[in-house]
Amino acid sequence: MSLDIRNLTVARGPRKVIDELSLPSFATGEFAVIAGPNAAGKSTLLRAIAGLLPSTGDVTLDGQALHALPRAEQAKQVGFMPQSLESRSALTVLDSLMVAMNAGGGLAGRALRGPAAGRHALEVLERFGLADLALRPMAALSGGQRQAVGLAQAMIRDPKLLLLDEPTSALDLARQFQLLSEARKLAREGRIVIAVLHDLALAAQWADRVVLLEGGGLRASGAPAEVLTPQSLSQVYGIDARVERCSEGRVMVMVDGLSQP
Repeated sequence: MSLDIRNLTVARGPRKVIDELSLPSFATGEFAVIAGPNAAGKSTLLRAIAGLLPSTGDVTLDGQALHALPRAEQAKQVGFMPQSLESRSALTVLDSLMVAMNAGGGLAGRALRGPAAGRHALEVLERFGLADLALRPMAALSGGQRQAVGLAQAMIRDPKLLLLDEPTSALDLARQFQLLSEARKLAREGRIVIAVLHDLALAAQWADRVVLLEGGGLRASGAPAEVLTPQSLSQVYGIDARVERCSEGRVMVMVDGLSQP
């Protein structure tokens, strides 16, 4: 299975946020990170892949034109985790998962009801260490808890493609580790997982591939050590940075200051 993006364009009024973007294919088992400065088009790209924004160009998953599929079929193929979930919902966490599960026709084209739906939702919550929140109202959750529940909602229909928009922004260090290790594990189980991350240190540690955007276009794509170089970080982010390896051979990014004009 592969995800292919060719000549993708997304416009907001007269301005093209993404302009004729083509990317190297994403493969099954890959955990990729989209990085870049503010306004580079990262979240726009993710939402366009998910079919949540109008776009032109080709997005194909396993040889199928993803945006040409009925919405119900797209919902089975693609799981999308937004930056934040509705914070005032009266639904419990368990109920929110069952709603997400039955969106677009449910699992395998059939809606689950009653005990079967509850069991499946609880299994997903248990996998992500969230079973103790099952009966908690969504409105009572912290920002980090809502993000963790967002991942469970995105995975409830077992999609082939999982898209995560800034999944660690409200998480503490332990939760960041837990979520990103789970994301990589989900990829290794036979999915494509793509996340938008601002934290380049996390991208360097966890990603199989980093896609670096600038101004709605592709700056570089490849292994973290190939993409996150002092030269590219200076040119794209305007920072002086060191890219080194720790004692275990992992790539580390350390910012020393702003690049001199």
